[in-house]
Amino acid sequence: MMTTVYLDGNKIHRMRVLQGLTLRDLAEKSGISANTINSIERRGKSPRFHPPTLKALADALGVETVELIGEDDE
Repeated sequence: MMTTVYLDGNKIHRMRVLQGLTLRDLAEKSGISANTINSIERRGKSPRFHPPTLKALADALGVETVELIGEDDE
């Protein structure tokens, strides 16, 4: 069985909203453009992602990177 790891846009969206952050707020905190964050959130599962993007979003949300990752068993 193989496990696929992906950046979970749904988790990012949920954490952002729970913290009362707008896309623009998270963009300013993370250095990632609001358009990119919006795209990640809308895609839901992103199996291809840039590790520095993951780290920047996690730091801006005050969570560990593992909290923004999802896994699917195939």
